[in-house]
Amino acid sequence: MSYGGFISAEYFGLFFPIILSVFCVITATQLLSHLVDKGSMAYLLSTKVTRSQIALTQALVLIGGLLLIVLLTFLGGIVAAETLIDEQYSLEFNSFFQINFVGFLLFYVVGGYSFLISSLCNDEKKSLGIAGALTFIFYGLDMAGKISLDFEWLRNLTPFSLYNPSEIASGDAEIFIPSIILFGIGFFTYSAAVVVFKRRNLPL
Repeated sequence: MSYGGFISAEYFGLFFPIILSVFCVITATQLLSHLVDKGSMAYLLSTKVTRSQIALTQALVLIGGLLLIVLLTFLGGIVAAETLIDEQYSLEFNSFFQINFVGFLLFYVVGGYSFLISSLCNDEKKSLGIAGALTFIFYGLDMAGKISLDFEWLRNLTPFSLYNPSEIASGDAEIFIPSIILFGIGFFTYSAAVVVFKRRNLPL
């Protein structure tokens, strides 16, 4: 087994989705609904900054944090491969990059719908609960579809089905179309969040 194949199955197939899901859901909640719930948003809106600018800035903070985590993961994997792993288990750079790239786009989507939910909710706990439950359901449907062929159709209901690190590592996965779909979903949800936050009534 190659180093890339090992970490795609063990880390990117299990721990990576959990870690990034928790980050996206919690951070998205903190960036909007938390501020509204605690009354801090009133201070921001009392300035000359518009609602759209606030929402867009918060979205960029979420995307930037996600990008930083994925970048550090990518660089950490490269460094570990060069310093700790025998040459016979070498890392295939292109496949490893694709795993991280598609992984970023997947959680760009998770962050997007979590941010949209956060823009719709005045209550921090409600926002966290809805986004967390939706992510858990998506992840569960994907796992159920992988376990049994009878339930494989369930994977079509979740964006997690578009991320297959083991197949990418083995060179059997097509990433272009899944990447386009994930980017489109993410762009739509972030854009919708900005529009919703701009137009809705806030309890300030």
